[in-house]
Amino acid sequence: MSLFNIFPIFTSVLKRVLVDGGYIEGTTYHFYMNDHLGNNRVVANASGTLVQKIHYYPFGSVFASTTGAGKQPYK
Repeated sequence: MSLFNIFPIFTSVLKRVLVDGGYIEGTTYHFYMNDHLGNNRVVANASGTLVQKIHYYPFGSVFASTTGAGKQPYK
């Protein structure tokens, strides 16, 4: 039995590269803006356009969020 029969070969496309303070998606750099506790409050792209904004309750649950389509699925 060959290894090619056991492990199928997957071809995938790199979607996102995580870097310190943000990520690169395609050719666009996105960066995080943090609050005084270190939570990510805003995600913006390299031109400064808002991608996502998050507000939290004092106990840590998400109060309100505005998200572009599929930008931060896992928060």
